[in-house]
Amino acid sequence: MPKSAFYLVSQPQITADVLNLSQPTQRRSGVTLTARRYSAQKPSSCKRFVHSQYTVIQTITICVGQCGLQVGLDFWTALAKEYGISVKDGKQATNSLTTALPPAAFFHYGKHTDGSRKYVPRAILLDLEPGVLADNKETLGFMNPANIVTGEHFDAALDEETKAAGAGNNWAHGFTKAPHVRSRRVRGESVMQIVKREVSHTNRLDSFLVVHSVAGGTGSGMGSWVIEQLRLSYPSTSIATVSVFPNASDVTVQPYNMLLTLRRLISHTDAAIIVSNENIDGILQRQAAPAKGRQRFDNDVILRVMLGWTAAIRTPTQRSAVSELIRMMRGPRSVNLFCPSCAPVRNPRIIRAKALMASFVDSNGYLVADNQLALPRGSPGDDLSKSNKIITALTVFQNTTESVEAVEAAVGAVRPAFAPWAIPMWKHIQTASSRSPKPPSASAVTVVSCSGMAHVLRKVEGAVSRMLSGRSLEQMTTEQLKKVPFMDTYLQALGAPECLDQFQEAYTVLTGAIELYTQAAHARP
Repeated sequence: MPKSAFYLVSQPQITADVLNLSQPTQRRSGVTLTARRYSAQKPSSCKRFVHSQYTVIQTITICVGQCGLQVGLDFWTALAKEYGISVKDGKQATNSLTTALPPAAFFHYGKHTDGSRKYVPRAILLDLEPGVLADNKETLGFMNPANIVTGEHFDAALDEETKAAGAGNNWAHGFTKAPHVRSRRVRGESVMQIVKREVSHTNRLDSFLVVHSVAGGTGSGMGSWVIEQLRLSYPSTSIATVSVFPNASDVTVQPYNMLLTLRRLISHTDAAIIVSNENIDGILQRQAAPAKGRQRFDNDVILRVMLGWTAAIRTPTQRSAVSELIRMMRGPRSVNLFCPSCAPVRNPRIIRAKALMASFVDSNGYLVADNQLALPRGSPGDDLSKSNKIITALTVFQNTTESVEAVEAAVGAVRPAFAPWAIPMWKHIQTASSRSPKPPSASAVTVVSCSGMAHVLRKVEGAVSRMLSGRSLEQMTTEQLKKVPFMDTYLQALGAPECLDQFQEAYTVLTGAIELYTQAAHARP
């Protein structure tokens, strides 16, 4: 198979030369808008990235909580299979087609006692109870055991009652336990000591990728603490997350957990890819698939998003970096929450770029509701769809056999409904697998920043307001907070003043983000 071309538009400054416009610009509300269609010719400021083992930059993946570990271990199992690496001992098969292609972006190298090379994932696995990791012992065979935290060891600062396993679906428990939990090693490293040691094994650290849920106690609370500490300790390093929103459940305090976690995602990450289990289950129901194995399907879809989004980093003939992808995704405003979709969702088959793009944008320029993994599902052409304006968009094509010009023509043929002030450019990356004589079917993952995120955040705000029975959180005192339903465990873990500050600051950040994404549908003031 011939090598596929891989183009990234130079960032952050984009000029008319980059856009290579085929139509004149328009002016609306004092804002110069470029045409949405650009020609299939390669823009003059595009760059071709060619793999070099000497220029690979590294990403450290941190999986937190039950959901984060399940998805993260699936991700690493897929990467091991992709590179012909055994999850039992980290050895690469001698007959592997990738023997000469070291995946240094995600792996570093160690040695077995017999002197053979061992591939070790640049991964840290964190939980406050050992259940998930105990059920996946085989997959842990090539992991660094020193990078595993199971919640069984703490420092002496916590009393025995607080050391009880798990976070009890409570953000405050996960957040306050995180600084005190220790690894299984004899010297018992803290979480940030593990991070520091793993960073020392890189020669050019590019980013952190955090995988977690925003609802459970460990994924939300400990995940929030990790994100906060990463930003404090590594202020110039990119932080991306895959953050899973839950189904409606019987966990009463779920809205509190989501509110407090969203504050960290909005304030401290460079890009947070939001995936909703509720949306994935909706896809399963619309396709009349059996309910059995629903969790497996949820994890598989999230895995496809992760593999698709990072394909440009892993493809042997091409190398990018998470920070480069983030620069492509970020718009001129401070929007860092992104909505993914993938195609085809079920029963993959060979499919052309034009058909893949039709799975993301319909003929009217609206995002296809059926494939959205974060946005609320509206009907085609309804008010919800019409009000959703795209700020930035990036599609990663995988295993396509079409020419670069054909893929660019397919992307240029769509007419997305961009925000009136945004640069109307649908960016894309084309990758192809060269590690198999029979490559898998073509697929694509799209990640967009859009005004529809306001609906996602407003849903969280509404759930919190119902918990507060309409009382204003911004004007609340500590005495009033003590009377709020199900707030006692948060008060006990954080202390009344700290608890009030956490909730009020989180609510302020959330409402500010809602306003930002709502205004994104309109011209810049």
